[in-house]
Amino acid sequence: MTARKTLNRKLRWSTLTMLAGMSMFFGGMIVIYIMPNNIGPIFVPMLSVMLTVVLVNFAISVYVNFGGLHCPRCRRNHRRVICRESFITVDRVFTHCPFCGLDLDEDLNNSADPTF
Repeated sequence: MTARKTLNRKLRWSTLTMLAGMSMFFGGMIVIYIMPNNIGPIFVPMLSVMLTVVLVNFAISVYVNFGGLHCPRCRRNHRRVICRESFITVDRVFTHCPFCGLDLDEDLNNSADPTF
């Protein structure tokens, strides 16, 4: 597996999780706003707990999306460098790690570099 595939997988997972968490949170807020006042007292705390879980999910995915994209070799953060045009994939212009020089399209398992 190449470093580009690893970064793309992590980036795609965190972005889709972030979007799902954000949409579920705002959907829950709309349900609370539209919900009539005579719904039982059990439904509101249950919905509040669900919104809290969704908000924590959203916060974790934001952290992974903006702080968790690291080079497999040097472990430096690449979020600002590699994703200028897309939030789901690594740009094709980005071919090497700017910090350690790792080729993103080279297979990580067959590398002769002992730092892996």
